[in-house]
Amino acid sequence: MERDFALRPKSASSLGSEITRKTTQVYANITGVWASDRSSANGKYLIIGSEGTEFSVTDGKGIYETNQQIIVSKLSSILGEKATTTSKTLTFDDENPVPALRKLQVDYPNAAIYLSGAIGVDAPEDLELVGWFHCRWRKAEKPILPPHF
Repeated sequence: MERDFALRPKSASSLGSEITRKTTQVYANITGVWASDRSSANGKYLIIGSEGTEFSVTDGKGIYETNQQIIVSKLSSILGEKATTTSKTLTFDDENPVPALRKLQVDYPNAAIYLSGAIGVDAPEDLELVGWFHCRWRKAEKPILPPHF
């Protein structure tokens, strides 16, 4: 089964360059523990990115970094479904990001969409967060996680 899969726009008004390619999803079978409480984190996770020897993975409930949230003792990879991966560059430049993000939802209605990049906020008191985001503040030691983690 092939499905659309929009992955990792490089930075967060206008839709910029776009690269689309046929790929295969790669899953990680992880044996390890959660760094927060050392409970089992064993399971199958979709690999959505890598940096050096570490991976960003998801189980569909959250996004986790290996050797940050998940302390890995063993990791093996498995090829998954064929996918179409589209990378886009988004630039907001003091514009409201909501229209560009909603356009992604409309353009890829059944896709898993992952964003990476940097966001600078001049007036954080004006932000209203809905849901949760996996964020890492530059000065923070740990990512901000949903309450149940």
